[in-house]
Amino acid sequence: MAERSSGIFRRQALEIYVGRKSETGSPLRIAPGWTRWIYWLLVAFFLAGLSYGIVGRVNEYAQGLATVRVEGGGEACAVRALLPARFAPAVREVAEARFFPDGFPGTHEQVALERAAEPRIVSSVEALRELGLDGIGAALEAGPSVLVQGDLPDCRLEYQGDAIPYGEGMRGKLELRVSSERILLTLIPGLKRLAGSAS
Repeated sequence: MAERSSGIFRRQALEIYVGRKSETGSPLRIAPGWTRWIYWLLVAFFLAGLSYGIVGRVNEYAQGLATVRVEGGGEACAVRALLPARFAPAVREVAEARFFPDGFPGTHEQVALERAAEPRIVSSVEALRELGLDGIGAALEAGPSVLVQGDLPDCRLEYQGDAIPYGEGMRGKLELRVSSERILLTLIPGLKRLAGSAS
């Protein structure tokens, strides 16, 4: 007659159970394999964005009404422009601007600005008189302004292969860069104070 077990579990079943517990299996893989390269891809994107924020810059531009003045019988041409008065302090530090003549899309001319120790701020009425402009619409657009002027490189405008002479009073827009700062400082203004205290 077979020997009866003294417990409620068979000895053979207990031995198998104990043997399995002592074996070490491979770790459980919860995440799929593609998450690893997604992680490194995100790290690469973060580092690239951080580098661009440190190296790249955000520029602020001032733009205003401008007219052409022909001098010396067509030997020289200058541009006079009105910019918003709030840009007066920045105008002292700018040496070049771009003139965009009306009616010639996609083209512009570099203008060498005259440097002034104290930029001249004028009222809207005086501003329009300086530029030879008239009309209520122009007055509303001009407002209190700082007057700037500079020389054009030539009295002829190159447009689509043609040399077009500038005419007295020809209108357009003058644009100049008044400030430039790194993208990271623009996104996180608190870094400006840290940079200032470090210097």
